[in-house]
Amino acid sequence: MIDLKKCLSDREGFLVSGTHDELVDLVFSDESDEYAFIGARGFFDTGKKHDLIPDGYLLRGVFELGEIMSGTSLFLVLYVFARQGFKECRFSTLKLKKPLVAKARGPRGVRDLCKIPVDRFSDDFQTYLQAVEDYSNGRSPNCPSGLGAFFGIPPHDLAEGRFTPAFYSPRNREIRRTLEKSETTALSEVAEILMPRKVTDAGRNVLVLRPRNIKFPVHLDSLERGEATTVPLRKGDIVMCLVGEENRAIVFDRDGDEPVYAGTSMAVIRTTGISPEYLCFYLSSDIAKQALSSLAGGIIMKHLTLRDLSAFPVVKPTMDEKYYLSEYAILSGHASRDYKDLECLKGAEPSATEEILDAEIAEKIQAYNEGQLRSFLSSDIEELNTCFSHGAYKAAIILAGSILEAVLIDWISEINHVNYFEEDYLVRDRKNGRMRRADLIDYINEIKYLERPHWMKEADMAHQIRKKRNLVHAKLCIDTNEVNEETARMVIEYLDKVLRTRGAHCLG
Repeated sequence: MIDLKKCLSDREGFLVSGTHDELVDLVFSDESDEYAFIGARGFFDTGKKHDLIPDGYLLRGVFELGEIMSGTSLFLVLYVFARQGFKECRFSTLKLKKPLVAKARGPRGVRDLCKIPVDRFSDDFQTYLQAVEDYSNGRSPNCPSGLGAFFGIPPHDLAEGRFTPAFYSPRNREIRRTLEKSETTALSEVAEILMPRKVTDAGRNVLVLRPRNIKFPVHLDSLERGEATTVPLRKGDIVMCLVGEENRAIVFDRDGDEPVYAGTSMAVIRTTGISPEYLCFYLSSDIAKQALSSLAGGIIMKHLTLRDLSAFPVVKPTMDEKYYLSEYAILSGHASRDYKDLECLKGAEPSATEEILDAEIAEKIQAYNEGQLRSFLSSDIEELNTCFSHGAYKAAIILAGSILEAVLIDWISEINHVNYFEEDYLVRDRKNGRMRRADLIDYINEIKYLERPHWMKEADMAHQIRKKRNLVHAKLCIDTNEVNEETARMVIEYLDKVLRTRGAHCLG
């Protein structure tokens, strides 16, 4: 039986680096039916370290533990190796994001380095560790999904030289099966790959694009200055991070007379037969991330080599490059709040891989759109809270109605792919049958109809906000008992619940 507390205790006092682990040598020095010990994630993935495993033994489990060793950023895992004959190899991935270990009080001494402070583990982390111990011993893990994921595979599905839990997750296994069915070509066949290097006696006051600039939305107007490299960037170059867990990438599209140089620890990819925007999405997607993870070396910091990238399989796109160009324009921040229907730009039917990629991009676009909406509303929401806090209840109620109307117009615009801030949204008048410009009541009822059977409660709240706003408009210059702090508070609370259905809010 595996005793996780004992494994944690045994880990202390032994040094581990990218090239050597003293504990591994000791563990494998004694003959046993099973070996269970804690080591660095990725230790056996590099070089020929898997040759250290005794003949006749297979990986029976790897369970993520996180960065819990004092004085080091090593990500630790529990390794279990056993003689052949077991029916399932088990894994767990750690999902818990908040600190696993409470901060120590007082100054940290030298003797605290490489210690594992079990007494300061958080309650959630202890729950996860108990589930790890149970699962590693063949029992069912009792663990909330937000803390960790547990899964198993038959031993014959183990990949040679692969000991990382995430590699075997159900999602990543499905991605690999999809890639195997897709038509691929080596990256070197569709692009030139350049690795920036420092230049002796180069300029020291030039614009340099560094890894921290590789993010969405793309802002290349505030690049820092530094030393030149061997690669000045061209418009349309893909710049990709080679170091770290995520292979982020952007398309360089900065205009200007002054040259910009790619920093080191990045690759510059110049496409020759494929859309830069598609390739950028593909290389930084979950699909590629999982495939690239099997190539990346390093324990403390993952990194990719030119050889890795050159042979990397790229799925050929079937959809029109205009589609990916439009998606990229949205995520890069170069398109204003856009309500166009991108589906019509797809052209051919997407491949299985493109469907996965498309779903991932759509998720990112949704998150970006929500961010745009929050930014769009931020000044009005700030003004709303200011009015309320200073007792300007009439103004607060009127402003709440305006915010509600703007949100609903944005929502309908997104559904219909028409910018109704620029074009009139027309509805048929029930009394005379003529088309007229929509009012707030029409926006509410339309969203209620389109989102049925959901959004029913929110629609009722929206109507209450509308009614209170209309009351204020009608009696703007007349004192009324209904225009007070209680009414304004109710309106703001209702508005907050409506906004949350669109990824925004007006209350903390």
